[in-house]
Amino acid sequence: MPAFISNTVQVHIIAYKNSSSEPSYLTMQRDEHSKLYPLIWQVITGKIETNETALDAALRELKEETGLEPSKIWSIPFVTTFFEVKKDLIHASPVFGVLVENNMQIRLSHEHLAFEWLSYDECIKRLYLVTHKEGTRMFKDYILDNDNSDLFLVKNFKDNV
Repeated sequence: MPAFISNTVQVHIIAYKNSSSEPSYLTMQRDEHSKLYPLIWQVITGKIETNETALDAALRELKEETGLEPSKIWSIPFVTTFFEVKKDLIHASPVFGVLVENNMQIRLSHEHLAFEWLSYDECIKRLYLVTHKEGTRMFKDYILDNDNSDLFLVKNFKDNV
């Protein structure tokens, strides 16, 4: 019987580029030497380290994989799941959304080859995994297009809230 674990996070990043009212979504291409899903386009994912909260892991992964600093971070009211067949594990991952300033420079980690800022529709088409697509949809629906998104705001780094 498969085991059930929750030791990963999923992080979606947006910025408002070129004074646009529509956000751009960050997608990154995995390295060709990745053991799992080489060369796919994805959002940030990562493992939660021992004695680390899911929020701490999301912020650490954001910094490690992109070098970006958050302006705001939300806990998206959605937990994504996926099955890892080789280890017979069902994973449950908390999902976060992050706003960054549009002029920040991305510094990719060794885990990724490339990145692109895309419109919502382009992002959905580009992402490979259904869990990443669904996390993006939930970010848009519950945070970006929702008048009550402050319900899910974890921290506004600009205001030190």
